[in-house]
Amino acid sequence: MLQFMKESPPPGRYLNKGTAAHKHNCSSKQLAGRYVQITSQNRGTLVTTKKNYTKIRLFIASPGDVTPERDRLLKVVQEFNQPNGFLDDLGVTLQALDWRSHVAPLMGRPEAVVLEQLPVESWDIFVGIMWSRFGTPTGGSTKLAGAGADPQTGFSFDSGTQEEFTLAYHAWQKTQRPQILFYHCIRDIPQRKLDIDQYQRLKEFLKEFSPEGKHPGFVQEFETSDDFASRVRLDLERLLLKLRPASAPPPASAVQTVAREPARQRYLETMIKTHQHLPVAGFETNLRIPIPLEKVYVTLKARMNELEHARGELDSSARKRDPVRHKTSASSVEPLTDQVRQRLTGTTQSDQTVSVQQALQFALQRDYDGLVLLGYPGAGKTTLTKYFLLCFAGNKAEQQLGMPQPFLPILLSLRDIDPELPLTANILASLQKYHLDLSEEFFLHYLQEGRAILLLDGLDEVPTEKKRAQVSQWIHHQAHLAFPKCPVIVTSRFSGYRGEAILPGYYLRLEIQDYGMPEVQQFLENWLIGVETHVHEDSDYWRQQAKSRAENLFQRIEAAPALRELAVNPLMLQIIALVHRDRGTLPERRVELYKECTDVLLERWDKAKGLEVLLSAAQARQLLQPIALWMHSVENRREVSKAELLEFMQPHLGRIKREVDPEELLQNWQERSGIFKGEGDIYFFHHLSFQEYLTAEEIRNTRQSEILVKQFDQAWWREPTLLAMGLTNPPIFADFMRVLLRANWRDGARVDFMLKCIDEALVKDEAPFVNALKRLKRYEARYYALLALKHIATKASISALMSITSDKNRRIAKEAYAILTQVANQYYEYKEILEMLEIELSEKVDVIFRHKTYELSPRIFNPVELNAEYILIKNGKYKYSVTKKEVEVPPLYFARYPVTNKLYNRFVSYLVGKGGEEAFANLPLGRFAESLRAKAKGIKGFTEYMGNDPKKWPETFKSKMDDKRFLGDDQPVLRVTWFDAAAYCHWLSELQGARGSSPELVDGKEQDEHIIYRLPTEQEWEWAAGGGKRKYPWGNEEPDENRANYEEKVGKTTQVGSYPVGATPEGLMDMAGNVWEWMENKYNTESQRRAVRGGSWFGKSEYLAFAARYHNLPVLQWYDLSFRVVCVYSFFDTLKL
Repeated sequence: MLQFMKESPPPGRYLNKGTAAHKHNCSSKQLAGRYVQITSQNRGTLVTTKKNYTKIRLFIASPGDVTPERDRLLKVVQEFNQPNGFLDDLGVTLQALDWRSHVAPLMGRPEAVVLEQLPVESWDIFVGIMWSRFGTPTGGSTKLAGAGADPQTGFSFDSGTQEEFTLAYHAWQKTQRPQILFYHCIRDIPQRKLDIDQYQRLKEFLKEFSPEGKHPGFVQEFETSDDFASRVRLDLERLLLKLRPASAPPPASAVQTVAREPARQRYLETMIKTHQHLPVAGFETNLRIPIPLEKVYVTLKARMNELEHARGELDSSARKRDPVRHKTSASSVEPLTDQVRQRLTGTTQSDQTVSVQQALQFALQRDYDGLVLLGYPGAGKTTLTKYFLLCFAGNKAEQQLGMPQPFLPILLSLRDIDPELPLTANILASLQKYHLDLSEEFFLHYLQEGRAILLLDGLDEVPTEKKRAQVSQWIHHQAHLAFPKCPVIVTSRFSGYRGEAILPGYYLRLEIQDYGMPEVQQFLENWLIGVETHVHEDSDYWRQQAKSRAENLFQRIEAAPALRELAVNPLMLQIIALVHRDRGTLPERRVELYKECTDVLLERWDKAKGLEVLLSAAQARQLLQPIALWMHSVENRREVSKAELLEFMQPHLGRIKREVDPEELLQNWQERSGIFKGEGDIYFFHHLSFQEYLTAEEIRNTRQSEILVKQFDQAWWREPTLLAMGLTNPPIFADFMRVLLRANWRDGARVDFMLKCIDEALVKDEAPFVNALKRLKRYEARYYALLALKHIATKASISALMSITSDKNRRIAKEAYAILTQVANQYYEYKEILEMLEIELSEKVDVIFRHKTYELSPRIFNPVELNAEYILIKNGKYKYSVTKKEVEVPPLYFARYPVTNKLYNRFVSYLVGKGGEEAFANLPLGRFAESLRAKAKGIKGFTEYMGNDPKKWPETFKSKMDDKRFLGDDQPVLRVTWFDAAAYCHWLSELQGARGSSPELVDGKEQDEHIIYRLPTEQEWEWAAGGGKRKYPWGNEEPDENRANYEEKVGKTTQVGSYPVGATPEGLMDMAGNVWEWMENKYNTESQRRAVRGGSWFGKSEYLAFAARYHNLPVLQWYDLSFRVVCVYSFFDTLKL
C-alpha cells in the first residue's frame, strides 16, 4: 500500500458556476484554500468542510540531451496542480522531484548527493527520459558493490539515469513502488550530436526492457516534445487515478437500496416513454403512427478504426503505421491485432466491419476509455444511442446487446452541455422538464460504482470549434477521469470531430457504415409491418401485406441506381418509405425526396384521413422556409423560444395571403406536421435535415447565393449548400458559382467542395466558369474554373477549354491543354484539334547531362495512363539532407499528381480482364504476369506477397480502402502497399514497351533504350520538392490551408491538384500534405522498410518540409499513404547509373 504525505490544498480554488456560494454572491476566497463546498440541493443549505490533499512525488531521471522534454514534464505537473484542475477533484497534488530545484550543492559524489536528498523511498512515480545519450559514469567501486555500484553486478553505473532507474526498479520489485514510466525519443539525431559510444550503450540498456532482459517492461516512444507532453500527460492521468487515495463511500445498506429503487424506476420509465418511438418526422404522437424503435431498428455496421490517441501525440502516419498501437504502462488496452480482428470479424483485414453491438462488447471487456461513433448526416447516430438507452432501461441489454451489466443509461445532448458545470449538474439540467425530483446523489451512486453508461450525442452540434474543444475536455475530465468505471459513448458527424475536438485518451473509433442491401430490405419490412398493423390491425393478414409491399419497394430501389445510392442512408431510407407509402411513386433525387416528404407531413397525410388542413404544404413552406434560414443563420442554433418565433413570424404572415392566428398555427404544426415541434415554450425542427432543406429552399427562392458563398465549406452550412445546388425552378447554381469564383479565396479544401456542389446540381451550367476564365485575372480563380469544366466534361465545357488554349496567360493556356488531353479524347471529333494544339504548344528545352545535350519536352502526357501529365525535373546537384553530402540527380519526369483512384482502379480492371482498351490489347495478361514474376524475384518478399496465380492478383493488388470519403475518382488512391505501387509502375513500363514507342533524342545512339516507370528515390523526390534551396515545395513560407492539406484541417484527402498555391515552381502538385508517398529505396541499409515522404492530410506541419521522411514495411498500408510515379529514360535512370 502506498504511503502518501498529507497537506492542505493549493490556494485559489474557485467555485463552479451555479453553486450555492455563487448564487449568494459569496467571495470565492472565503471558500478557497482549506475548504470546499458541499451543496445539498434538497435542503438548499451550504456546508463547508476541510479537505486534506494527498501529495504524490514524481522523480525525473534523464541525461542532458532531453532538457526540453524535462521542462515540458514540469509544465504538465504545473497544469495538473491548477485550481479546479484534474488533481484538485481527486484531492491530490503532484510534486516533481527535479535535482535542479530540489538538491543543495553539497560535497561528495554527485549522484550520491542527489540520492541522499531525494532518496528512492520518497518516490511514488519514476519517469525516465532518454534520446541519444546514455550519460556519464557516476563513480564508485568497479569490482565491489558499494556507493555508486550496481548491487547485482558490483560494477559502477555508466550513467546517473541508469543508477536512478536501477534503484527504482529494485524498489518496485520489492514494494511495487515507485511506479515506473520510461520514454525514449526516436527522432533523428543530428550528425554533430551523435556520439557512437553513447548511442551504443543506450541501445544495450534499452534491450534490457525486452521480455528476456534484466528489467522487462514497456518503453514508450515519442518523436517531438509535443508528442512527449501528450503521451506523458495521458499516462500520468491514468496512473494518478490508480494511485489516488481510497475514498469510496461505504456500501449502501439494504434500506438505502430499497429507498433508491422507486427513483430508479421513475427515471427509467420516463426515459422509455420519451425515446421509445422511431425518431423520424411524422411519427411522434398518437396522431402519427408511433412505431416502437426497437421493432424497426436494424443493426448498424461500423468499421473499427485504429485507436484514438491523445490529441497531438501522434501525426496520422504514426497512428496508422503499425497494426499495434503503443500502450502505456498504466493501460491494459488490447490493441487491434490481427488476432482480435479475426475474433471479431472472421478476417484479419483491417477494412472489415463489425456490428456496433460487437464493438461495444469488445470495448467494455477491455480497458478502453470509450467509443467514438462517427457518421454522415442521417447515418443513424442518434437513433443508435436511443436504442442503447432502451435496451438498458428495459432490462434487455443482455438479450439484445449481449451485455449482462445492468447499467443505468444516461443520454445527454452535447449541444446542451455547460462545460462549466460538473456531469451530475448537467444531467439534472437535462431532466428538469420531466419533474422527476431526482438528486445529484442518485446519479453519483451509479456513477461512482461504475453502474452507469454515458451516451453523449452530437459533438458536432456544439456551436463553434472552440466550444467543441471545451466540451471534449469536459467529457475527458468530467466523464472518463471522474468516473473511470463507467462506459462512455460519444457520437459526432465526421465534420465535427477534428482538430482540438478530438477526445484525449484511448478511444475505439467506429465509423458507421451505410446500410447494405440486406439491411435496407430488413428495415423496409420492419417499418411497413409497424405502419400497417397500426393503421389496420395486428393480424397475420396485414403482416403478410406489409411484407409483400416491402418486397415490392425493395425491388424498385434495387433496380434504380440513384435510389439505391440514397437508400443506404438510414434517414433517407425512412423518408423513401414514408413518401412511397403516401404517393406510391418515388423520385430519385435527394431534394425531390425532401420535398415529397414535407408535402406528405404538412398536408397529404391529414387529407388522406379526411382531416382539415390549416395550411397547405405550399403555404406552410412560405413560413417555415424563412424560419429555417433565420435559425440556421446562427451556427448550431437548433431551437428558439416561442416569443422570439412569434415576433419573427409576424412580417412573414403576409406571404400566405390568408388570415391565420400564429399561435394556432404553431400548435397545429406541433401536433400535426411532425416537421416543426414544440416543447413548452421552445420550438425546433424535428430533424436537422429538415431545417437544412428548408434553409436551402429559402436561399434559392430569395436568390441569396452570397450567404452560401460567405459560409462556403463551413461544416454548419455544407448540407444547405449542397441541397441548394440540387434545387431547380429556378436554379441557383450559376449565380452561386459566379459569386464564388469572384470571392477572394485560395483554400484548396474548398475546391473539393466546389466539385461536390457541381455533382449535386441537376443542370450543370458551364457559363459561370467560362465567364470567369474570360473576365477574371486572379490565377487561382481561373484555375478553379478550369477544374470545374474538367469535372463537368460535356462537349460544351470541352469547347470552352479549347478557346482557353490561346489565352495570353500561357500558364492558364497550358493548364487548359493538359485538361483537354484527359477529357477530350472520348470525343473523336476533337482528336485532330488536339494534335494541332500539341504542335502549337509544344516546346523543347536543352538539357545537358554528363557532357551531352538532350532536347526534351518540359512535360509529357502518358498515352498508356489516360494522358496523365508528367513534368520534367531537370538534372542538378545539391546537398542531400540524409547524408549531408552532395548528390547528382539526372533529368527525369515526375507525375504531376499522386496516382488517383481512377488510374489505379484501371490497373485492377486490367488484372480482372476488363477494360477493353486498345493499350490493354497490346499486353496480354499472361505476358505481363511472366514479366512481373521475373521482377518480383529480385525483390525480397515480393513473390510471397503476390503469389504465382494471376487470378488472385486483383484481390491482392486492389486498394483496401472502402471508406467513401476517400474514393472519389480524382482523390489519391490509399491503402496500397509498396508492392502494389511497384506492380502498378511495372505495368506502365510494360504497356509502354508493348506500345512500341521510343524516346526521340538528339543523339541517336540511345534510340534502342526504353522508358521506365517506377517510384522515385528519396534523392530524386527531395530534389523535385525542394530544388536544393526551398524548405517546402512552394518556397520558405510556413504551411497554411492555402498551400496544403494537413493536420486534419479538411478531415480527408482532397482531389489532386486542389492546392495550386502549394505547387513547386515546375508545377508539381501535392508534394506536401494530402498523402504520404512511397519511395523506391529502403529507409536505411539495415532494414526492409521503405521510405515515405511528403506528409499527409492527417500529419503535422513539420512533415511537409522537403527533408521530412519516415518509413513503413512494404507489406503494410495506411489510410494516408499513396504513391507518385516517375518516368525516366533508361540511360538516365538513377538506379542504373
